[in-house]
Amino acid sequence: SGAFDQRERTDSVEADRAANAAPGDVRLQLLAAELHAEDHNLRRAFLARALQAAKDSPLARWAMARHELARGHPERAVEILEPLVEQSPQFARARLTLADAYAALEEAPRAARTVEETLRLAPQVPAAVKDAARASRRLDRMQEAAARYRVLLALRYDDEDARRALAALLADQGDVSAAAHELETLLK
Repeated sequence: SGAFDQRERTDSVEADRAANAAPGDVRLQLLAAELHAEDHNLRRAFLARALQAAKDSPLARWAMARHELARGHPERAVEILEPLVEQSPQFARARLTLADAYAALEEAPRAARTVEETLRLAPQVPAAVKDAARASRRLDRMQEAAARYRVLLALRYDDEDARRALAALLADQGDVSAAAHELETLLK
């Protein structure tokens, strides 16, 4: 009947159509995969097509590694990420995902080294600073963690989670005035 069917116009349906029409377009495959967060099989299929289209694409490899990690296969993620990080050492997000995979494999020292190395290579990348601050906190290096959270807030003033984490850390250290200041800033 010519009636408009809402299901035929959703973002994921449109992305599927575009990706199916251009199987060699890595960006469209990755977009379609991203829009299928709930359907793991479809997501994997689009990621596989992205890799078929460009097996050396850092973004496609990273996306597949993230998918593997999210699906509970950190060993598969490591297999993808270690060569990727070696080939693209400045790809901070890939390094951080590799650290997450090591942590999921209960290789905490390796994960911590990877986070520290990422921070050294990419000190202006907020995700690297955030992960390093969290690692410092886990290792009870409170001054270092506080300094890293402050750097993160200098990079991303609007990061409410970082501000809450800094406030909690300052309160734990007994610096109630500084903790209150961070919470007041959060409320402004």
